[in-house]
Amino acid sequence: MEPKLSTEIMTGLKRMGNSTLVSDEVFVKSLQCGMTTITQPDFTSANLSSISSGSSKGDVVKEAHCALLSLFVESARLDLTLDSLTVFLETKANWPQTRCKMLADAYAACVSKVQACLSNISVHPPHIVDVQWSLNHNTKSSSNKQTTSSFVSVQFETEGLPEGQEDKLVKFECTLAELQDMVSKLKEALRQVEHIAHI
Repeated sequence: MEPKLSTEIMTGLKRMGNSTLVSDEVFVKSLQCGMTTITQPDFTSANLSSISSGSSKGDVVKEAHCALLSLFVESARLDLTLDSLTVFLETKANWPQTRCKMLADAYAACVSKVQACLSNISVHPPHIVDVQWSLNHNTKSSSNKQTTSSFVSVQFETEGLPEGQEDKLVKFECTLAELQDMVSKLKEALRQVEHIAHI
């Protein structure tokens, strides 16, 4: 598996790997600045300004820095190994092995922090941990006729909500026919997922 990056990001990465456009000194500083930017949320990119202003190709450095940040985030999201990241940079971005090694070392040092940050901003639906249900009857009587209807009360207990929200109960009521329809749709979804998993 390899990161799927836009053509603009790939262009920035190729430029980052080109030692005639980005010197070794600027590369190392940009790498350190990129790691700090990603792993410290309160960090301001003042260091990037000083790096890019010290280079004759400031716009190239800024573009390469943006591409580097995108690569860090996408690689952490995919949980890439160091080997696959290195192969990606060598084959797709034409990086020399020395720069690949430096980036791989930097990635290894910050990947867990990046993944922790990503898990805080992503949306994870809550997990259902318990279900309670009851069959209820509603009887109406009048002098002329008596009607009885049945309905099901369902309560899901969930956990795994984002930080700051308490685990909660999801309650709903439905008719027997609606419940049967929901169960059949869930079974169909399960069959589809199992089928896809076996392909």
